[in-house]
Amino acid sequence: MSPLLRSRAPSSPPQTEHKLKLALSDLKQAQSLLQPALRLGKAGLTGIGIPGVESAFNVVVELAEMVSTMQANKEDLSKLEKHLGGLVGMDCSAMGRKFI
Repeated sequence: MSPLLRSRAPSSPPQTEHKLKLALSDLKQAQSLLQPALRLGKAGLTGIGIPGVESAFNVVVELAEMVSTMQANKEDLSKLEKHLGGLVGMDCSAMGRKFI
């Protein structure tokens, strides 16, 4: 088949999922490197006397920290859901009425 006539169909789901996992891994790595740099930049900008620069940088730092917290919460929520599923599925009938 000619290279010009190849199918332009999207990649298969496993390939797409693998690419997405790699992209998320790269994003997490970049974020882990970016946060210390942002904090250092924030400390360096403190008190420089240029109106608005410190405030704008503080906003960027706060947004980065919020995104990090949200990602951690999402991971924790997934773990909590699994644990709650286990609790809900427990058979408590052998414990008797006093625990129900």
